[in-house]
Amino acid sequence: RMLDEAATIAQRFQGSASGRINIRLGPHTVYTCSPELLKEVRKVASKLKIGLHIHLAESMSMKEAVKANFGLTETELLEEIDFLDSDVLVAHCIHLS
Repeated sequence: RMLDEAATIAQRFQGSASGRINIRLGPHTVYTCSPELLKEVRKVASKLKIGLHIHLAESMSMKEAVKANFGLTETELLEEIDFLDSDVLVAHCIHLS
């Protein structure tokens, strides 16, 4: 599994180079990753004590697709699955609601 490989790499390099390297797992976005996958990525990141990075609300079409598929905004979906926390870096955030 890709997530297992990512976890192995994260463990290997996290804190290397005298602590200068900090690893984040980066599932692309809510519309390309299932809620189940996002939950699993969150579990792995929490277990390894590493951060997360995700693209969020970067286009109206994707915002609308997530709302149509899940009945929630991207942010609401991430909140519902307990993905968001202080260790999450979100990119874009153009169409937040």
